[in-house]
Amino acid sequence: MSLNAGEIARKLGRDDAFDLLEAARLEAFALNLPRLKSAALHSLGLLQSERGDIAAAEQCLALAEEIAQGIGDLDNQLDAMLGRAKNWLATQEWTLAMPKLEDALVIAGEHDRPQAAFDAHMLLAGAYEQDDPRASLYHLRQATGLERELRDLALAKQAQHLANDTLLNSARLEAEHERQLRNLSDRARQEAEAQVQAQLQELERGRLHDGVTGLPNRLLLRALMSQEIREETAFSLLVVDFDRFRGMLDVLGLMGGDDLLRQVAQRLEGLTAAGDTLARLSSDVFALVVRGDQDPAVIRRRAGQLLGAFSAEFSVGGAEVVIGATVGVARFPEQGTDPDDLLRAASQAASEAKDGAGVVVAAAPAVGGAGRSVTLSLESGLARALERNEFELHIQPLVDAVSGRPVSGEALLRWNSAALGRRSPAEFIPLLERSGLIVPVGDWVLREACRQAAGWGDVRVAVNLSARQFMGGDLVETVQRALRGSRLEPERLELEITESLMMQSPERAVRLLTDLKRTGVRVMLDDFGTGFSNLSYLHAFPLDGLKIDRSFVVALEHGERAGGIIEAIVQMGHKLGLEIVAEGIETSEQHLTLQKLGVPILQGYLFGRPQANWQP
Repeated sequence: MSLNAGEIARKLGRDDAFDLLEAARLEAFALNLPRLKSAALHSLGLLQSERGDIAAAEQCLALAEEIAQGIGDLDNQLDAMLGRAKNWLATQEWTLAMPKLEDALVIAGEHDRPQAAFDAHMLLAGAYEQDDPRASLYHLRQATGLERELRDLALAKQAQHLANDTLLNSARLEAEHERQLRNLSDRARQEAEAQVQAQLQELERGRLHDGVTGLPNRLLLRALMSQEIREETAFSLLVVDFDRFRGMLDVLGLMGGDDLLRQVAQRLEGLTAAGDTLARLSSDVFALVVRGDQDPAVIRRRAGQLLGAFSAEFSVGGAEVVIGATVGVARFPEQGTDPDDLLRAASQAASEAKDGAGVVVAAAPAVGGAGRSVTLSLESGLARALERNEFELHIQPLVDAVSGRPVSGEALLRWNSAALGRRSPAEFIPLLERSGLIVPVGDWVLREACRQAAGWGDVRVAVNLSARQFMGGDLVETVQRALRGSRLEPERLELEITESLMMQSPERAVRLLTDLKRTGVRVMLDDFGTGFSNLSYLHAFPLDGLKIDRSFVVALEHGERAGGIIEAIVQMGHKLGLEIVAEGIETSEQHLTLQKLGVPILQGYLFGRPQANWQP
């Protein structure tokens, strides 16, 4: 009992965690229960690690490993081994950490412990990242395979549980039905049959509807789309994809996340028309089926209305939360004649919209079939793309809101594969990040952007930093090398980081940004307004400016609230000496409104799409 209470207290960060776990340890030793001894020592070791007492943690974890090994408790033994290795990596004791992790991999492999093997590979990947990228990439690939295996195991287990529960519930209901039929009159029998039928319908509803929002789920939506396709009824599929929802869950928690999803569903339901079907496809993706052969302009207007649902803040647990979204559109039969093809096309369009368009209509029929083989081909191609000079930089201008003169250009990565053709960034950027190749590719982007910008006169160049680049140990040196190699003036280089990335480790972000500022470069905060932090945190970070997220620009067409928010951001920026940029401008009306609100610099398709060999 003390061990369970202590472990819960440790995970919640409560002050009484140590006392509870120490009581569990003393109890285990008094009763001479080896398995309980090992578990209590392991929890104590984790707590000491979290509190920074590495020496005490090592003492507890070493004894936990020894006891677990002695009684053949493989799970506790592996947990203790990984905990010790993690502490040694934190103190850079490589000669102790590496053999321990290799031993853990051997034990996990021999005894079918995929979770422990995954954790060991991830720790080794991080340890090798700086000195041996090939070894790091090997371990990342092993971890990716294990992650898929763990996910498949979890899904299979969940499916088995659901199947068992359904069979058990059905058996219970049938037994109850028979009992009622034997004991009741004819009139009561009819009532009992109606009650059982309602209960069975409720079970079926649970299988076809989302448990959080009550909306149709992916299974039911596919069935409805298949019916429309069989009847050859034209329709449009609009997929709404949130921005950074998984990061929000880390802050809001599961209950807060469910509350947010219900609020989103209510707003979207308020925008549906007769004959429409709204569904929830996954954790952060909704879909709307609009029946009829609607004019493309009407569908784009409907998509814009869906984006407008995100213009106002959501209130979750007393906190104001702002989220952005993109919409992708696919039409039957133009983009496919199968539900999966249409879902894939609309989802891909929503991903492409994250480049700044807000709404993207799929332009070509989706290709069904070998999604996994395409991914593997992409991974294989990416591994050699840099040395084959297949990457390109496309530049999108940022212009003065009044004169229209370019003041900067944002460097955006593009891939033109000799074997696979031009690929969308939404396809290959996640693969670069997952494989670790984003670091060398990101370094190339930085060097190439500086080289091109050296011939732009006084126009600046903006480069986005990935999470791996920002969290790596040699970012400042990499920036300085790029500046020296190109002879670009430091003040003409702008580095863009996202709000969520900066808030992952605020203290480290302040130190790194300060070091970057000493080189003379500018630092911009990207996607401002989509996080959870109070505006006051801006005082703590050495920033030169911020970019207002495109969701506020899209929301300008759907009420005055977004305009008031933008005006407040502009006033705050002026007081803090920050340069303000708005992105995602597509219409002259948006341009005029933002100019009136005092936004000095604008970016979007209205002023120029990203293009190769751009010149001011």
